[in-house]
Amino acid sequence: MKFNKKSIFIFSLINCVVFILFSSGLFAQMRGGFMTPEKMNYQAVARDAGGTLLLSQPISVRFSIRATGASGTIEYQETQSLTTNAFGLFSTAIGAGAVTSGSWGAITWTSADHYLQVEFDPNGGTSWIDMGTSQLLSVPYSFYSLTSAMSLDNRWSTNSIDIWNSNTGGNVGIGTSTPTHRLEVDHSSPTSNTGIIQSKATQASGSYNDAYAIYG
Repeated sequence: MKFNKKSIFIFSLINCVVFILFSSGLFAQMRGGFMTPEKMNYQAVARDAGGTLLLSQPISVRFSIRATGASGTIEYQETQSLTTNAFGLFSTAIGAGAVTSGSWGAITWTSADHYLQVEFDPNGGTSWIDMGTSQLLSVPYSFYSLTSAMSLDNRWSTNSIDIWNSNTGGNVGIGTSTPTHRLEVDHSSPTSNTGIIQSKATQASGSYNDAYAIYG
């Protein structure tokens, strides 16, 4: 990270963690009840231009996520009001601040490199001083997210935009954990004339035709 010589702060970057989960619009992955948080940890030390720690000092920080390059389009931006501790350290989670631009869920993580720009105001206001921009790199959560292209038991895989099951000799169940056929779909409480398997074919006019494979 490059520092502005005119700034009255020197930020020593200690830890900037980003997880990028490979998903379609949802920046989260569930496994066994565990939800990866939709935030990035950020921790730094604040010093003045002479290198003196700024202790118990209120500051404002603005985080911007830029696409493709350090000066690329801002896809997301937020501000936070923080206070350094007795050692000049402050910790926060990017994604938990006051959003000023864009949407966290709309960040195109999978289509381009992304960069984090950090700005601050030493007086806790909005007179932002640019502290530089650095590329976001993947760490443990993003490695785990690679399993999104293949299920953890290696039974489901993707082929371009398709998904297929490679469970040789086994069965697939929907609505049941003990399927007895290659594909078994169970409906616990179907109502009269309600389809269990439905297909919709939308017409150019906006209308659609329903097709049902099974009626309850």
